[in-house]
Amino acid sequence: MPRSLNSDRPLIEFLEKYVRPGIRVWDIGANVGVATFYSAAKMTSTGSVLAVEADPFLSSLLLRSVQEMNEIDGKTMVLTIAVSDRIGVEDFAVP
Repeated sequence: MPRSLNSDRPLIEFLEKYVRPGIRVWDIGANVGVATFYSAAKMTSTGSVLAVEADPFLSSLLLRSVQEMNEIDGKTMVLTIAVSDRIGVEDFAVP
């Protein structure tokens, strides 16, 4: 595993176990896109990745990266969106 991925080792191990060519992957809270790009690289022509990121800056970086990477463009969609039942600031906990 490349050294740059050491901090994301649990995520990469999860993706390696569950992401298969041809499936649909939703990366909710995509951040900088580690799961997005790792998953997209494993996709075939029938698979797809949806990256959902609420931060407009991070979302723009994701979109620009997708457009620059011809091998995943067309298999990956980036949405800049956050969803809640009310307007406000909330804690977000990942179990």
